[in-house]
Amino acid sequence: MTNHNRKETCCPSCENEFLKQEVEVISTKVNHLDDLRHRTQSMAIALWTASVGVVYTGKVDPNFLFVASVIPIPFWFLDGTYHRYQEGFTLRRRVIEAFLANHWRKFILDLYKRRKKRPGRLLITRPSNIPVPDYHGNDLRQTRPAYDRLTNFHRNLFTIKMLIFYLPLVLVPKFIYVLLICKVLKIQQSP
Repeated sequence: MTNHNRKETCCPSCENEFLKQEVEVISTKVNHLDDLRHRTQSMAIALWTASVGVVYTGKVDPNFLFVASVIPIPFWFLDGTYHRYQEGFTLRRRVIEAFLANHWRKFILDLYKRRKKRPGRLLITRPSNIPVPDYHGNDLRQTRPAYDRLTNFHRNLFTIKMLIFYLPLVLVPKFIYVLLICKVLKIQQSP
């Protein structure tokens, strides 16, 4: 008679192999999200350039530049969403790689040093095994604060790189509009 209450476990090397395969899957997902982010930025640039170019041809009213300043905003939100998911997968990959390299305790302490908080008693003991799969760190209390911080939508939306890329796309059409209006006013005032 078999005991159904007994938990079936595989050997530690099998568990490590599963974790290595998970790292490979997560790496492909991170690369895919990076490709999506690149394509999103390319679409934003292409549509923005086309809308500003149409105004320069003179066939459209300069007020169309306000549309050009709104075009990047949906792409900005989409890019921030992709970055949010990418950060979650990246954290999961780092946790697994640290576990496989037996640097688990040092990795957790480094996460808490960045937050400038002292680790709790939970961090002193090394976990016996890492849950497979646990993409969001729900079963790892140590990584949950880091996951919440890295996948915060507003944090990912307003990173330095995002601001450097999208803010000029929003502000430059307004600046061009002001220059065009000044040029039109000068032409009207000249005799």
